[in-house]
Amino acid sequence: MAKNHTTHKSRMAHRNGIKKPRSNRYESMKGVVTKFMKNMPNTAAKKIADAAPTSP
Repeated sequence: MAKNHTTHKSRMAHRNGIKKPRSNRYESMKGVVTKFMKNMPNTAAKKIADAAPTSP
């Protein structure tokens, strides 16, 4: 049987286990719209302000 048969490939792949790709802590911002990037600090500040309890 030739080595490029389907069963050979899957057997070799499972030898060390098929693993999920490692995820990064922060996703890359490469290719993100500039307008969105510039607005990010403002939205973060707004979220913090909204979360803070206000006195009655």
